[in-house]
Amino acid sequence: MVQQFIQVVIMAKYTPIETKLSELWRNEFRASFAEIESFIDAPLPASARTHREWWANETGGSHVQARAWMNAGWNVSAVDLAKEWVIFRRQLTHKIWGIAA
Repeated sequence: MVQQFIQVVIMAKYTPIETKLSELWRNEFRASFAEIESFIDAPLPASARTHREWWANETGGSHVQARAWMNAGWNVSAVDLAKEWVIFRRQLTHKIWGIAA
């Protein structure tokens, strides 16, 4: 029960990413890690800067941050850890207002 609560709190931290991506009309969005940190109003964990897996498009498991962009209908298509940027690409099968995009 406590673990579920912690997971929900961590997921909520990344909700602003979902909100930002949901508001976009374009199909690709490039953001610096600093921009992502401004969205979530907190620093990214160190693993986001050192482990490419942190940016994996994982639907289950412990990568709750991935649910934020995937729930909005986006995937990470590229990430550059050295230059600290990520490119999100809209999933073309994601539905917007009930219509396939």
